[in-house]
Amino acid sequence: MRTLICGFLVLFILSPVFGATNLLRLERSEVPGGPWQEVPANVLPITVEGAFEDTYESATGYYRMRIDPGVEWGFPLNIPLEDVSPMAVGIAEELLGSSRDLEGWEDALLGPIAFPMYTPGIDGPSYMEFALLSPGPEYPDYPFQDQVPLKAETQATPTGFDCLSATPRGFILVSLTEDDFPVVEYSTEGTTRTECLRKRARTSAVRIIAITDSLKIAENGKEEVLAYEGEPPLWYPDEILEYDRVFEGEGSPDGENNPDPPPFEGEPYTSYEAFKKDYMESKRFEEGRKRRREAAREEWDVVLNRLPEVLTVTVGEEKVFLEQEVIKGFSVDDPALADIQILATPPGLLIVGKQPGQTPLQVIFENGSETDYMLLITEQGALSPQQPTGWSPWEYWYTDAMGSQRCYDQEWGGMCWSGCGPTAWALIYGWWDHSGKNTALIDGVAPLYNNDAVRACIWYIVAATDTFCFGTKGVTFPWKEHKGYNWAKYRHSFWSYHYKWTWPCFGWTWNGPRDLAINTIKSDSRPVIIGIGCASAHYAVAYQYKYRRYTLGGVTWCRQRRFKCNMGWGCSKLWKNAKGTWYACKASF
Repeated sequence: MRTLICGFLVLFILSPVFGATNLLRLERSEVPGGPWQEVPANVLPITVEGAFEDTYESATGYYRMRIDPGVEWGFPLNIPLEDVSPMAVGIAEELLGSSRDLEGWEDALLGPIAFPMYTPGIDGPSYMEFALLSPGPEYPDYPFQDQVPLKAETQATPTGFDCLSATPRGFILVSLTEDDFPVVEYSTEGTTRTECLRKRARTSAVRIIAITDSLKIAENGKEEVLAYEGEPPLWYPDEILEYDRVFEGEGSPDGENNPDPPPFEGEPYTSYEAFKKDYMESKRFEEGRKRRREAAREEWDVVLNRLPEVLTVTVGEEKVFLEQEVIKGFSVDDPALADIQILATPPGLLIVGKQPGQTPLQVIFENGSETDYMLLITEQGALSPQQPTGWSPWEYWYTDAMGSQRCYDQEWGGMCWSGCGPTAWALIYGWWDHSGKNTALIDGVAPLYNNDAVRACIWYIVAATDTFCFGTKGVTFPWKEHKGYNWAKYRHSFWSYHYKWTWPCFGWTWNGPRDLAINTIKSDSRPVIIGIGCASAHYAVAYQYKYRRYTLGGVTWCRQRRFKCNMGWGCSKLWKNAKGTWYACKASF
């Protein structure tokens, strides 16, 4: 029997007035006087109206709420959708609307509760996570808590999404500041990151810390780590700024050509506090945040309507702009496109088109004010009123044999997990094997989930790539990840590889790894290993690519590129921003 518990929506909503947080616990009994059994609210399905649905087998049930003193947070842990900033809701709804037909979101809705995330150095929430719900979900007729047991994270808990959810339509993670891209990541299936971390921490009274897109941490009121998702961050000296470039290598049975590795290796942090201090103070993290902010600027210009006016001139045409405006000076990024002259009587700016192109133009007026424009030189006449404006439809590219994506996960080795690097290679081998392109790689059957053949592949690659234990996680350095090709060599198969990498956090500047991954999907129709994240570096497999552009006044102002990634966490799939990709390895067998 499914029971709607409308009166207890307050369990997941804290007052917008920041202050003390109380823990509100829902309890259930078959009779009014008890005994009472606690019902974990974070495993109850939530209807689109915001009510909890308890799949309680008995015909009748009684509920009560117990209030326990909480901690002095000073900020909300959950926010009703109506209290979220219109800008953040608009960003999420725009993505949802643009992706409905092709992403399985035809009837999906933003959930009634949003989850804030926080970042060191930023006052207030830095991100907002939106859950996607169905308008009329159906749930099994048995206790939901039996289907989704709560468990604390232990040394034998995988990195990824190890919990089911009452919101299986996915989530959208939106940035609330210009320090990151408006849409950071999203998924069309599965639970929110917040809900998953709360289940693993065994409490909803946690603050979620987001440090780049690949590291999420559940903190209690004492800033202690209760659970986390992502690979463990490594400390590197600031000297890595001296190696700010793209490293490229390739190999086949005919020979290998790989660059020398850097003269240092990453080291584990001594504590969580040491990591947060380094994130705030080190030059390399400061540089990484600066580059990400600069890379995200064009998308924020669109969101915040900061696009400059377009001044259009055809090649050979003379045209006066800003008539009756007294102009003191100007600067143009590409002076080869046009001859520009300040007019005194009558005042204005004379522009003569010389060659096609577009370039920023800054004009300084007599009163000292400055205005930015975009100068567009065309080969034909004025743009028609039907000129496309706004975001184009998404274009999609897929790999061959889409059904050959496997659901492999990391393996437990007694001291730590096998790591994301070897798992990414196993996913690549599984795709080649299951698709029939090379059946000599995982016994010609490449099962959907880990079995003995997959485990043999993963552990062979762990040794080949020198993956090592860092706490309970396995870590692979980027200059050794390509060595996963040795499994194909061991299986007496042809092999070749081509990789590019730069330092995590620096991929916002260097497009080489990103473009290698894009071309592998678009031109070769095959999946590719990529490196994502900054503080927490993760290897995943990109197997879909999508692209769109924003056009106004005949000028393309912004481009969005996304990879759909098999995260190596069982069957977990996420859409990630292609910008910031710091590693790519294309392999052939």
